[in-house]
Amino acid sequence: MLQTILAETPLVRNLENPAYMKILLNGERSLESVFSTIDTEAFRETFRIAQEAPEKVPAKLKPLIAMPDFPEKLANMLERAVA
Repeated sequence: MLQTILAETPLVRNLENPAYMKILLNGERSLESVFSTIDTEAFRETFRIAQEAPEKVPAKLKPLIAMPDFPEKLANMLERAVA
């Protein structure tokens, strides 16, 4: 059941999108190599700070995020920006 739920999330589905993966990998060969470059101490500090001051999603962005094709539109915008 958990695998089905995860497979349905937009972020997981985007892993099947070659354009999204190109942006995500940023020249690396795999997700493993991307994650291996993360500075865990810097991540923990950033995460701690974010938990202390959570940001609210602006009201104008909520309708965009709720759009069913928002991930695709976002990926297209990012692809155009990178090109």
